[in-house]
Amino acid sequence: MRLISHFAALFTFVFAAIALAEPPRLGKPVADFKIENVSGGAPVFELAKNKGKIVVLFFWRTTDSASIEAIPTVNEIYKDMSRSGIIVVGISGEEREKVEPVATGKGVQFPFAFGAATLIRDFEIASFPNVLIVDPAGNLAWRGHPADDLKERIKTQRTRTPPIGSESKTLNNKLKKSEAALGKGQIGRAYTLAKSVKDVVENGTPLSEQSKALMDKAEEAAKKAIEEIKQDIRAGKNDEACRRLADLSTRFSGQEVARLADEEVARMRADNKTKNVMKKAIDNARGEMRNDEAEELAASSQFLEAVEAYKEVTEKYADTDAALEAKKAMEHINSDAGIQQKIKAARDNEEAERWLDLAERFEKCDLKDQAKVLFEKIVSQHPKTLAASRAKKKLEELK
Repeated sequence: MRLISHFAALFTFVFAAIALAEPPRLGKPVADFKIENVSGGAPVFELAKNKGKIVVLFFWRTTDSASIEAIPTVNEIYKDMSRSGIIVVGISGEEREKVEPVATGKGVQFPFAFGAATLIRDFEIASFPNVLIVDPAGNLAWRGHPADDLKERIKTQRTRTPPIGSESKTLNNKLKKSEAALGKGQIGRAYTLAKSVKDVVENGTPLSEQSKALMDKAEEAAKKAIEEIKQDIRAGKNDEACRRLADLSTRFSGQEVARLADEEVARMRADNKTKNVMKKAIDNARGEMRNDEAEELAASSQFLEAVEAYKEVTEKYADTDAALEAKKAMEHINSDAGIQQKIKAARDNEEAERWLDLAERFEKCDLKDQAKVLFEKIVSQHPKTLAASRAKKKLEELK
């Protein structure tokens, strides 16, 4: 009991101690970390929860001119690649009062964290700006300045180690789904499926050409649909008109189609009779897009992440059809014994890796008794994990 108590008391000390951190090395795993105080979306970023994706960490400082000059480049990467398995996070060690006004003034579009001085020291960020690219397996793939062809380096990394869901078989299946959706009149879904392929493949390849052709077809169909929607509005078919407008506005974001749809959306919102219907339709369209992303995660066996995405839809877009679909999907996941086994294995692996990391930190501090307790715990409670095999070796070394 005294040993466990001692371990608990030292938990905070070990994680806070700067000297104990293991800085990332090229080709080696990047130790898991959490960042709180992240702008937009989830308030916490955790590296372990983004396995299977390429993570771009942009370390910057508001008082550094080169950092400010790099913002447009990082914005462009976030805008063009964030839906293709690329995660972008800006990290600053400065406090919110300094970071937020500059981020707003300079038009930062990517999520950014502030007050992360400890992480900056742990990662040995000696100069700014600095970028780390972490591959889908969690290894450090590249480290350097964002002006050093960052976008091309990410594209190269994406080709070398495709994020989960961007393998050729998966991409071909997406194109088939896109064609099927177009045939059913699901124009927005057809466009986003084709675009998700176009975003992750190299220009000039067959997949790129096929996806572009489908996107063009969807855009033409969407323009015709807007004219049909205007007729529905004149005929008083407001519910259907709102649903279709919301889908086009959301799915074709940034395109001419979205601009045309938004003009009609604005009119519907200005009318007291239809503004609430329009709001609900927009929420539903956004929820449907998030459901699509959750479905992809589930298809890649990332069930924990899929459940989180579905849960987000039920909470953020409650009282919509999308929320009902998300609930059904969660019920299916929760009732499937095979899926639950995979979820348990994923959770076991995550917990074992956290305990292993802490145990190795204890070992480096020459706190061998505390390290041994954790290594034994990993072996006994999570025997089927990779961490358990490493823990066994450590226990042999500590004899």
